[in-house]
Order: sequence, then structure tokens, then C-alpha cells
Amino acid sequence: GQAIIHCVKFRNLVSPSIIPSDKQFTLAIPRNRSINISFNITATPPVVPSNIRWHFKSSLDDEQLLEISNSNTNYTFSSDKHSLIISNVQASDAGTYTITAINIAGMNSTTVTLVVYVEAALLNKNGFTSRIMT
Repeated sequence: GQAIIHCVKFRNLVSPSIIPSDKQFTLAIPRNRSINISFNITATPPVVPSNIRWHFKSSLDDEQLLEISNSNTNYTFSSDKHSLIISNVQASDAGTYTITAINIAGMNSTTVTLVVYVEAALLNKNGFTSRIMT
């Protein structure tokens, strides 16, 4: 028999470029809200979702770097894995989130920091509430 070999040639291979969608590398959110951490990823050839990894390093634990998966019910990925949605954010979600993308031309990573704060309501002398952030 004959062996048929298919070759795909890319003239301009480009390793992944990863930029936060909102251009912010530090995100702040009140506790108990949801946040979408999203990145624009450009590469030639394009990065497929199976070649995207997310890692988390807690502000509370300097040692552990966790790979994020859909097994945590508070985490949801977009279908292309360019976005991570965290629902019901808690203080334990504060830390750094790193996305790594790989294609045939190379690998790149970008990290954003998530700060979680508590909104507090105080009554003033007239009985009205004022919101403060702690």
C-alpha cells in the first residue's frame, strides 16, 4: 500500500499572545459577587482549548499552585477557555490567576491578581446607611 502524508505548512508561525480583555492586571471585586476573568489570545495557528491551562495561587497560601478545572463548582470556563467565571467570590478566591496557552510556535503565560473585599454598611447618626469598603 501507499502511505499518504499530509503536511500543513504555516508560513508565519506566531506563539500565543495573551492580554487581559479589559487590559487590567489587577481586578477587585466585593465578596459574594461573580467575576469573569477574560483574555484575548492571538496565535498562528490558533490555540485550541485543550492547550490552555489555568492555575491559581492563593493570597493565603504561598506554596500551592492549583490547576483549575470544572470540578470546582464555583469555576466555569467559556467554551474556548479564554475566560474563567468565578461565582460567589470569597476571600479564599483572592490571589493570582495564570493562563498558559500553547501552540506549535511556542508557549506564553499571563497572570492577573484578584483582590476580594468586603462591603460594609454603617448607620450614621441620622439612621442612614453609608457603604464603605474594607
